[in-house]
Amino acid sequence: KDPANQDILDETFQLALAAGEFESAKSLALRLVKRQSDNTIAHVFLGLDAFKHRDYAKADEHFRDAERGTSAEEPTIKLARAWVAVAQGHADKAIAVLQSPSKAAWATHFETVQRAFISDVAKKKAAAYEAYRAVTEKKPPNTRVAEAFARHLAFWGDREKAEGVLKEAGADVTPFGKQVLAEL
Repeated sequence: KDPANQDILDETFQLALAAGEFESAKSLALRLVKRQSDNTIAHVFLGLDAFKHRDYAKADEHFRDAERGTSAEEPTIKLARAWVAVAQGHADKAIAVLQSPSKAAWATHFETVQRAFISDVAKKKAAAYEAYRAVTEKKPPNTRVAEAFARHLAFWGDREKAEGVLKEAGADVTPFGKQVLAEL
């Protein structure tokens, strides 16, 4: 009886999203952002949908709009925009954005991990190595990052160091780590 009610529209969108009814959620999100241009969740959802459909310019537009409603300390949108830049063929731009650390230490960690992954995807050997090294210096090192670092090192020909990274992190005993060792 009240189709223009902003609260009902927002709740319906979030329920559709939570229920996995993505087409319905998309329709509702489009209505939401027309009425409430700073609706972060709707913009993030629409950005992800656009990315999925390889409309990277539209994805970046939605992520940029979502940034307006988030804290500067929250890295999710920054990371999403960095991956959009990679998809658009601008890996150097993505790496540069992630080299400007957030003020929160926990956010900087995630940004450094993603910078390592992006650098690896872009075949930027030195940038990837530096980011992996910075992250794996943390004690205890993250197993997933150690596995990625080992793959990076092996790809560039340093098999011995790759094995050392896996062993130091304890990743050599994980199922995936064992697979990486076998592949080395």
